[in-house]
Amino acid sequence: MNTTTNIRDRELVRGNVDVGTEASKTALGVGLGLAALVGLWGVACLVGGLASAGVIDTVAGYLRAVTGV
Repeated sequence: MNTTTNIRDRELVRGNVDVGTEASKTALGVGLGLAALVGLWGVACLVGGLASAGVIDTVAGYLRAVTGV
């Protein structure tokens, strides 16, 4: 028994990949992810401070910390 199968050739496109560019993209992604985590942590701390001390005391404490009075 003789059977034949049609096989389509696919063109394989290969390009040069710059390792430095890919490493930079990865580092940028990691850096942005960490910056987002730090920003979320800061927002969580601000919300916690507002919840525990109230708006007026939080603003007054911030102004005392910035001015040193």
